[in-house]
Amino acid sequence: MADPLSTATRATKRNLLIASVLAISANAFNISIDKIPLAGLSVNFDDRLFAFLLVLTLGYFLCTFVLYYTIDIKNLEATKHQTDTETGYKEKLEDFDFIYAERIRKRLIKLIRPTFDISSDHDVYGNRNRISYFSQHKYVVTHIVPDGLGVRKETAVARASEPALYEPWDKQVDAWVARYPAAWRWFYRKRRSMLYGTRAMYFARNYFFDGMLPIALGIFALIAILGHIDLHWIQRFLPSFKVLS
Repeated sequence: MADPLSTATRATKRNLLIASVLAISANAFNISIDKIPLAGLSVNFDDRLFAFLLVLTLGYFLCTFVLYYTIDIKNLEATKHQTDTETGYKEKLEDFDFIYAERIRKRLIKLIRPTFDISSDHDVYGNRNRISYFSQHKYVVTHIVPDGLGVRKETAVARASEPALYEPWDKQVDAWVARYPAAWRWFYRKRRSMLYGTRAMYFARNYFFDGMLPIALGIFALIAILGHIDLHWIQRFLPSFKVLS
């Protein structure tokens, strides 16, 4: 599966997520830096310095990621999986007539064996996989006579000479052909759902998880660190280490 993001974009995304989590945590838990010990001395800071640094960092990584992500998405090519799914969807729909006719053929063979088999006469062999071949009762059966040496001899049974033989088979074939519209609808919905499922997975990966979610989180963190959102309510839903122990 091809990665829609380049190495630089993915690294920027990681940095943006880290900065966003730090900013949200700082807002929710009142994290600030008042002093930094340095060689036995304590260097005091304004409590707004930490927020200022986070705002600069967030702004930089957010703008950089949006730029990089936009470029990557503009140059994004469909993967082999996506291409095969789109092409396979169209081909399967076009081939359903053959697929369903082959299903009828196998069912009919199972019904008439071991005494009979469907003729593989080359004049009709090319039409064997067509629904019309069965709906118009064009198939011909052969009578199988084993010769005792492991070789079977097949003799074609003319439809005109044995109408009673074909009658129950024709009724069963007609019943299978009558189910064709319902089978087509089920097949169409199944293939359609598989196609939409594949499209949804790539859309979620390429646009939501790799794009919209990090950008939205970065904007939310930027608003939070500027003090426009109070996230202290998060503390009420988190267990303390005392509770966990």
